[in-house]
Amino acid sequence: MSALVVLVIALLIQSIGCDKFDPTTHRAWHLVNDESCGIRTQQRVVGGSDAGIGEFPWVVNVLLQKEGVKDPITSCDGAIISKKFVLTAAHCQLAPDNVSVPFTTIVAGELDLSRDPDCDTNDFCPPSPKRFKVEKFIPHPVPYSDFALAKIEGEFEYDGYITPLCLEYGPLLDEDYAGDEAEFAGFGIYKIDPVTFELSTPNVLQKFTMPVQDEKGCNETLEHIVPEFVATSVFQPELFLCAGGRPGQHIYYGDSGGVLAIARSVVMTYPGFLA
Repeated sequence: MSALVVLVIALLIQSIGCDKFDPTTHRAWHLVNDESCGIRTQQRVVGGSDAGIGEFPWVVNVLLQKEGVKDPITSCDGAIISKKFVLTAAHCQLAPDNVSVPFTTIVAGELDLSRDPDCDTNDFCPPSPKRFKVEKFIPHPVPYSDFALAKIEGEFEYDGYITPLCLEYGPLLDEDYAGDEAEFAGFGIYKIDPVTFELSTPNVLQKFTMPVQDEKGCNETLEHIVPEFVATSVFQPELFLCAGGRPGQHIYYGDSGGVLAIARSVVMTYPGFLA
């Protein structure tokens, strides 16, 4: 069995400004790293595009909607980290016109947006996706820290198709992930027409693996992509983690809030996925 850890959490903790913060001392630590965290019912399949049933049970679809309007303005991804909270991006609360519109829905256990339930070729059908209203949206207080927590009404019920992701703590916070293969899954745009530049969104959750870069490679990439940001005093290279670099693989519009995950032993004796 595999479990996953969340890579972005180390950066989140460091961005608080503490030299050596121990996350296990936080008053809410008991809410995360449930014994079922990072476990998935299906093993990883390398080389494919469509995710399988139960392969990414922590991934949720975060819908930004106006009250009384059926279709969302836009959507983001997120990851379940406890029975009440989802980790996502802070800018996901903003509509395209930068007007803050609290999103109202988080969809958990979703694989194929065009089908309910999501049955496989052997006619195996997991439970239907669950929808939750957002009770509170909590962005990180430090400027330029694009993290947020979404607190849901009610609670997630862990059933193998809805499962939390593990969070880093202890020696994992000092680990160098450079060269490791990280996994990403999301519902963002996955196809761009080379002639018309028309963007296509998938019905099925998309996945791929990508190598984590070392600090030197990460800094060079950022200097090439966002040189004006790197030149500012806000830029702190030790707070960034870069992954990717393979042709044809990218994270695009709609993937905001998604997490990189990597297999490590966290709360169990066998590997689990951590963010």
